[in-house]
Amino acid sequence: MSKFIRGLMSYFFPIEIDGQLYNAPSGVHIANIIILDVVSGCTDAPYYETVKELLPYLEPGDQLKINHAMSSVSLKDRYLEDYKANIRDTTKELTLLAEIYQGLLNFRNVHQGLVTRYIRKQDPSVTIGTGGFPFDTFLQERIDMVKSSRDSVRKRYEGQ
Repeated sequence: MSKFIRGLMSYFFPIEIDGQLYNAPSGVHIANIIILDVVSGCTDAPYYETVKELLPYLEPGDQLKINHAMSSVSLKDRYLEDYKANIRDTTKELTLLAEIYQGLLNFRNVHQGLVTRYIRKQDPSVTIGTGGFPFDTFLQERIDMVKSSRDSVRKRYEGQ
């Protein structure tokens, strides 16, 4: 990897200032993806904590949107509760939600592939992504998180 590329990449890695470690949001932390994760209901407890850690690094307007989403009931929870309580048939909404999850999975699988091809192959010693997280485990955790939500929604509307 060239010195120039290594210098660009190191800009995004965590830096320590006066004993405080700071991470920088990267492509995987784009506010709109975070909002989609939270609103759709695919976030799990560890990811909620990660989102809280990332909030100070995002634009104030994005912080507001994410905080609002985190304080609201997710679409998944709302649709599953209505379905479970027989308030109304939410099968169509749950089917669409499963499609949203599939879109998120497609995005995350492509992202994981790009990381493997363009970072790992250039320098196998690099294990930390541009957001300051170990990208192998971080990206796989995000994929597994979405799969889990998709599967729980599918089980509900498929009557399992």
